Amino acid sequence: MKIIINLVIIFTIIIVPTSGSIAPEFWNATYSAGNFTEDSPYNASLFSAFSDLVSMAASKTFANVTVGLSESSRVYALFSCQHDLPLHVCQSCVENATSDILGLFYPNPKEAIIIYEECMLRYANRMIFSTMELEPYDNDCNIIKYYSHTTEIKTAVKQGFETLIDQATNSTDYFAVGGVKNVVMDYDLYFLVQCTPDITKEECNTCLLHALNSTVASCGSDGRLSGHTMGPSCIMRYDYNPFFYSEVISLADMGPPTTTSPPLKYDKHDRSKDTLGLIFSIFIIIVLVILIFAIKNRVCCR
Repeated sequence: MKIIINLVIIFTIIIVPTSGSIAPEFWNATYSAGNFTEDSPYNASLFSAFSDLVSMAASKTFANVTVGLSESSRVYALFSCQHDLPLHVCQSCVENATSDILGLFYPNPKEAIIIYEECMLRYANRMIFSTMELEPYDNDCNIIKYYSHTTEIKTAVKQGFETLIDQATNSTDYFAVGGVKNVVMDYDLYFLVQCTPDITKEECNTCLLHALNSTVASCGSDGRLSGHTMGPSCIMRYDYNPFFYSEVISLADMGPPTTTSPPLKYDKHDRSKDTLGLIFSIFIIIVLVILIFAIKNRVCCR
């Protein structure tokens, strides 16, 4: 019986903390400029900046900070979360970013950017605030292609994003979400666009149009049901699964759905729940087996 109690304690320690949160999905990271050593003033400035950004993420989805007295030790750093994220999710993503980014490169670069599904963090030894930059950017598409429906998908992606670009650039927070229903079979598409709030309306429009060209060319024109382009100044994403927290009042209609069988839908949150359920089931089986053997041994001893 003591063995079973110990197993329960170990299971609780391992499983319970991880079931409450899901690590952000890493998308890309890149670096440029020179390097710094761990005992340098720049390193101290960088860790101070990271600490400030994590604290700021508790109350806002975008923030920047400057740390360092001399030009050589000065760090300009910022983060940008998906605008409609709950703040605790944003802060968790930023905290992961500050922990991960320096471990990805060797030697330590003086300028780098790390991109996750829900946030972006970057730092540099030069002014990067209030400056629209198109590169580096991450562009990726769903692996499933619909060769027979490329026209419908391309049209839906282009029109969906064009509508949102107009909405976002004319809003105070440079953010918009929307959707189109009946694009392919019974699938709807969901769209999100966002710019960092420190650039101008015109720069936001330029950035999103650049992202649109990249997304349509690499994903929409290839018959993909999901894709994204995410860079330092703006993000653009679409998917057949809802992925944002804002409510879409209504979806534009592309007409009656086609009848071809759809692929299996995938959701990372559902997968994590299934994994935890499987682990828990295996644990219960192991406990039962141990319990049965313990009872048999006790009977034999009598």
